[in-house]
Amino acid sequence: MRLSTLAYLYARRLRTHPLQELLAGLGIAVGVALVFAVQVATSSIADGSSQIVHGILGRADLQLRARSEAGVDEALAIRVRSLAGVRRVARGIELTATATGPSGHPVTLQLASTDMTPSSTVGIVRNPLEHLARNEVVLPRATAVALGIDENITPGGPVTRSKVSLQVRGRDYPVKVAGILGRETAGPLAAALAAFAGLRTVQDLAGMRGRLTGVLVESRTGAHEQVRRELERIAPQGAIVSDADEDVRLLRQATAPNRQATGFFALVAALVGLLLAFNAMLLSIPERRRVVADLRIQGARPFDIARLLLFQALCLGLAASLAGVLLGDVLSRAIFRESPGYLAAAFPLGTQTVIGWQPAVLSFAGGVAAACLASLPPLLDLRRSKAVDAVRFTSGEPGQGVSIRLRVRLFGAAVLLWLASFWLPRILGARWQVEAIIALAFGTLLAIPLVFAAAVAGAQALASRTDRLNLLLLATRTLRATTVRSLALAATGAIAVFGTVAAEGAHRDLLRGLYGDYAQYVASADVWVTNPGDFLATRSIPTGLAAKLAHITEVSAVRQYYGGFLDVAGHRAWLIARASETLGGFPTGQLVSGQPRLAAARMRSGGWITL
Repeated sequence: MRLSTLAYLYARRLRTHPLQELLAGLGIAVGVALVFAVQVATSSIADGSSQIVHGILGRADLQLRARSEAGVDEALAIRVRSLAGVRRVARGIELTATATGPSGHPVTLQLASTDMTPSSTVGIVRNPLEHLARNEVVLPRATAVALGIDENITPGGPVTRSKVSLQVRGRDYPVKVAGILGRETAGPLAAALAAFAGLRTVQDLAGMRGRLTGVLVESRTGAHEQVRRELERIAPQGAIVSDADEDVRLLRQATAPNRQATGFFALVAALVGLLLAFNAMLLSIPERRRVVADLRIQGARPFDIARLLLFQALCLGLAASLAGVLLGDVLSRAIFRESPGYLAAAFPLGTQTVIGWQPAVLSFAGGVAAACLASLPPLLDLRRSKAVDAVRFTSGEPGQGVSIRLRVRLFGAAVLLWLASFWLPRILGARWQVEAIIALAFGTLLAIPLVFAAAVAGAQALASRTDRLNLLLLATRTLRATTVRSLALAATGAIAVFGTVAAEGAHRDLLRGLYGDYAQYVASADVWVTNPGDFLATRSIPTGLAAKLAHITEVSAVRQYYGGFLDVAGHRAWLIARASETLGGFPTGQLVSGQPRLAAARMRSGGWITL
C-alpha cells in the first residue's frame, strides 16, 4: 500500500470511530505526561544547580575549599597563585543566609562573592563585585521576585529604593539592592536563590575577615592533574581539594533517594498509561480483526495489513505522545516545580525548570511504543495457522479468549517474580529494594489472569445455586465473553492501587520516622533559640546571647549547640554537636548498631562520634 492509501484509510477510521481513538490517545497522553513531568521535576533539582554552579565558576576546574564554614586563611590564595600550571585564581566566599524583602517572607539563599578581575574568565559577572558599596548587593531575578521586589525593575539597572534585610550568622544587616541579574545578562544565574556582594562586605557581615570558604583555580591546558597534586600538597588541615563542581555531585548524591522514589512513581504512571491505552484499543480490537479478515479475503498481503495497523498505531502514538509531552511540561512547571526546601541550607539551588532532551525523548518514544504494543493483537490473525475468516466463527467477542495454559504460565512467572522480590534485598542488600518492589508489581500484574478466572468461576458457581443471584450470573457470563478487556480493566485498577498503596505507605513511614527522630532531636530542651527558618540549626546565633538567656530568672540552664555541614568521605554530612551535659546526645531510636548506654557514655566523655 502507498502512503496516501494508508493515510486515507486511517482518516476514514477517525471519521467512523473517533471516540475509540480519542480514548486510546488520552490514555497514552496521560501516561506520557506523568512520566515526563516526574522525570523533569527530579532532574531539575540537580540540573538547575549545575547550571548555577557552572555560571559562578566560569572556566574554573579545581577548587581548594574549606571543609566547613570556618573557612581557610585568605593568604592561601597567594600560595595557590604561585603554583606551576595555574592560569588564574579567584578568592571566594559562600555562606548560607536568610533575606527578607518587601514581601516580608524570609528566603534562604547563598550569600556569595569572589574577587575576580574584569579580564578573568573565572567568576560570575564581568564587573568586579568590589565596585559595589559596602551595604549593596546584587540579586538574581528569581531571588528579587521571591523577596517581593518590583518585577518591572530593569535587570542590571539601579535599584536604589529597594532594601533587603540580610541575616548572616545570627545578625541582621540592612542592605541596598544595587542591581538585578536577568537571564539576558547572567544566563542561568538569574534563576538562582542567591545574593552577590563584594568580598570584603561578605567577610565583614560573616565576621570572617581574612578568611575564605574556597579558592577557585583555572589550570592550564593539560595541567589539571599536576595542579590537583600541588593543591593537595599545600592544603591545610580543614581544607579539601576537589573538582570545581563538587557541589553538583554532592547534590546528586543527596537527592538519590528522591530520584528512586520518583522513578518508581514514573514507572507506575507509565504502566497505568499503557494499560489505559490498551483498554481503549481493546474496544476496537473486534472491529479491527474483522477488517483484517475482510482484507485477507480480498487478497491483501499480510505485509500490507501489518503496515496498515502499525501506521495507524504510529500516527496515534505520535499525536498522543506530543500532547503528553506538552501536558507534562505544564505539570512540571505548575505542580512539580517546588524544590525540596531542606536542601537550600546545604546546596546552591535554583528555581528554574530544566528540560533536558533525555526525558522528552524517553517519554515520547515510550508513548509511541505503547501505542504500537496496544495494536499488536490483530496481527496474530496473520499467522499461517489461522484461517482467513476464523474471526467470524469465534464464540463471544473476537480476540477475548485467554487459554488456561497461558494463565498458568503467567501465574508461574508471577511466583518467580514474587520470590525474586523477597530474596533480592536479602541476598544483594537494601539497595535492591526498589527493584524488588518493581518485581512485586509485575508479578501482581501477571497473576491477575488466573486469579481473575478463579474469582469469576467461584462467583458463577455461587450464582448458579440460587435464583436470587441472577444479576451476578449475568455479570459473570459477560465477563467471560469479554475476558481480555475485563483483565485489562482489572490490571489497570490493580496497578493503580498497588502504586498508590506503595507510595502512600512509604510516605507515612517516612513521616513517622522523621517525626520520631525530630522529637528525640529536640527533646533535650524545653525551648530552642535558633534563626528564623533554620530548622536544622546550622547557622550561628549572636555572640553573647547564651549568657543573656542564662540571666533570666525562669531559666534553669542554658546549653549551647552547634550544627553545620561537613564534607567528609565524599559526602556532605549534617554535623550535630551538643554540650556534654546534654541528655540524649543522639536519637537512640535511630540506632541500628551499638549499645545506647555505652554510646551515650562515650559521647559525654568526649572524643567519640556517632555516624
